[in-house]
Amino acid sequence: MLGQFTRQLDPENLLSVANLSDAVWVAYVKLVPLSDDELQALKSECEDGPHRRLFAHNYAWSYTCIYRPNTEAEIRRELEPLRDTDFSRIYWETASGDRTRYPSKIGRMSTNEWVEDPYRVCDRLADESWREFARKGIDPLRVAVDYAHKIGLEFHASYRTAGFHFPVLEEEWTTGGLYDQHPEWRGRDRQGRPTPRLSYAYPEVRRFVISLLKESAEYPIDGVCILYNRRPPLLDYEPPLVEVFRQKFGKDPRRLEERDPRWLAYRASYLTQFMREVRAAMDDVARKQGRKKHPEVSAIVMSSEAENLYFAMDVETWVREGLIDTLIPYTSVKRLDPADAKFFLKITQGTQCKMELNLMPRQLSPEEYRARDHRLYNAGVENLFLRDTNGRSNFSRSWTVLRRLGHRDAIDAWVAADRASRHRTKK
Repeated sequence: MLGQFTRQLDPENLLSVANLSDAVWVAYVKLVPLSDDELQALKSECEDGPHRRLFAHNYAWSYTCIYRPNTEAEIRRELEPLRDTDFSRIYWETASGDRTRYPSKIGRMSTNEWVEDPYRVCDRLADESWREFARKGIDPLRVAVDYAHKIGLEFHASYRTAGFHFPVLEEEWTTGGLYDQHPEWRGRDRQGRPTPRLSYAYPEVRRFVISLLKESAEYPIDGVCILYNRRPPLLDYEPPLVEVFRQKFGKDPRRLEERDPRWLAYRASYLTQFMREVRAAMDDVARKQGRKKHPEVSAIVMSSEAENLYFAMDVETWVREGLIDTLIPYTSVKRLDPADAKFFLKITQGTQCKMELNLMPRQLSPEEYRARDHRLYNAGVENLFLRDTNGRSNFSRSWTVLRRLGHRDAIDAWVAADRASRHRTKK
């Protein structure tokens, strides 16, 4: 790559010139070779080290409705910006409910025939893209796994747990799937009405999800990730939950306050059981494949202890029992603060479980990225997760900073210089 042998071109300089007049054009770019010292410094940056503490996420579907890719090169393009950065891991979404983003023997690949509405351009382009992949025999997951490893990234296949039924206007993507085929597995609210999700209280639902996770682990992935942060809860007031709780406590949970500690703890035991099944499945994969180490298990959860328990996630038990290797709290935009990390730092301290804090919102200025990064590192956070990194890697000033946010010493130096500058300005 040119960037490995020449000084990096500052896109801001080009933009500042180009914006002077519509008549200004870039005539040529002069490439200046790096000195030996600069080349060695660049090579050092590309090597593994403590600075590679960032973890990326790619939805792995949105690019099909934006660019309509139909070649392997266009799939690799989604990963290329992460080369030679502080990112060491990619979380790549491989399935949502029973829809998969690879040729599956169990689920349904993301293609449809219903996209005829001329105004639904995104859906039409995505459908055409996936159809072209299938026609050409391209396996997007295989391409992504192989290229991620080629550029030095761990690859973690990610799964959306609540993706069996989409809301209007996207419901066509899930029509005819498991949600329609098995209404008896649907969730139930306090009034007994069906919810737009399948319930993980039913062993059949959990077994189906486990089968997809094991299928994705047939690829040479480094781990799987369970995405709980979209459209919870996965458990509500299903008849089996209500009946067993009534037998155990002598009370109908539908008549209790919805945050009753007994009900929350009982309901959470079902997702804990599911996480035990996920861990056992990955152990089984390791035995069958002769791996020395099982595929790691990550979980993207909610932003606080109380919020997780409300949505049936006892993350402290998951960590204590060694059911997950990485815990990713999905902190919100407004509440991103070091205080959010305290509970998660406490339960993971001294364990084998990493804690990655999600850095939001998606688009921040370079100064905001550095300032938030600095606060979180000083609070004890070691790793940062960036959801939808594919929407951030736009080669702007922010991306130039973001791709180097793993360099704590550089962040500290920047904060110190900024404070000194502001101090001089006040004088």
